Amino acid sequence: MKRYLFILFALVLVFSCKKEGTGSGDHNEEKRSFPITGDCDGVGMTSARLYGWCYQEESEGQPVEYGIEYSLEGLPGASITLTAVEKDEDCRYCCLAENLFPNTVYYYRAFILYKGVRTNGVVRQFTTLDYTYSAEAVDLGLSVKWSRYNLGAANPEESGAYYAWGETRTKTDYSWTTYAFCNGSPYSITKYCTNKSYGTVDHKTTLETGPAGDDVASKKLGGAWRMPTVTEWQELFANCKLKWTTINGVSGMKITSRKTGYTDKWIFLPAAGYRSGTAFYSYGSYGRYWLSALDAGNSSFACNGLVLEAEMIDEGTPRCFGFSVRPVMN
Repeated sequence: MKRYLFILFALVLVFSCKKEGTGSGDHNEEKRSFPITGDCDGVGMTSARLYGWCYQEESEGQPVEYGIEYSLEGLPGASITLTAVEKDEDCRYCCLAENLFPNTVYYYRAFILYKGVRTNGVVRQFTTLDYTYSAEAVDLGLSVKWSRYNLGAANPEESGAYYAWGETRTKTDYSWTTYAFCNGSPYSITKYCTNKSYGTVDHKTTLETGPAGDDVASKKLGGAWRMPTVTEWQELFANCKLKWTTINGVSGMKITSRKTGYTDKWIFLPAAGYRSGTAFYSYGSYGRYWLSALDAGNSSFACNGLVLEAEMIDEGTPRCFGFSVRPVMN
């Protein structure tokens, strides 16, 4: 009886050893190469930190690429890929997603690319914060006071919200097909039009203010706040010292008053870029700021101030684009 028990025990050991032999190594390798989608933190209006884990190490000269991809869609689909450059001692890495839409659901997942094979982690999601609507008046000694920060921002260097001209809600697609005051094209304008070649003529050339109006600064902030005029924009850079600089890592124009008694007063216009269609352009290079006037020669265009490294100018551009707004008050 003892002999039979000994033989049975030996067989169990043999099969256990086979189970933990070469086949086990393959299983571990497969497990190690599978990415893990982590949590997210630091979620704000336009950015979030996304985490993942990658346990796969390079071998035989084969590099490992790892990171996060995210999208407005539920994945798979059109997405933005962020490649991580280093992991901590626990093999966790972090990627910063920027230039996001506020109050919007995003989907993300970790991935690795090893030996030509891409492996994805599970899909998770997060929702960005909504914009903060407030303003702080800065008296530069000019005809109007300027807000210290963009509409929808809480600090001078923040981009804030992006709006199509005359619209008072943010969106994810800034194109003629989604523009509120046309029927899908720049030649079917339904409001603020002076030329029948562009749509229905109503001879309105300045955005209406008030709770029911189309001036987004007036609508969001109330009181005497509104969007600036072309004249007020020109007055700003004609009477102030301009310096291209950075605040908290954000490029833009620091505008300091040259008026006697106000030379310690300044505002900062960040190079917040702009939105066209579903794309985002020129962040850090220049900023575009809507003004309240329709373009005089083209009813599908509206006036805006352009902030470049070397200068500030005003010009007309398509009304459907998403630009920043810097409020003023009398």
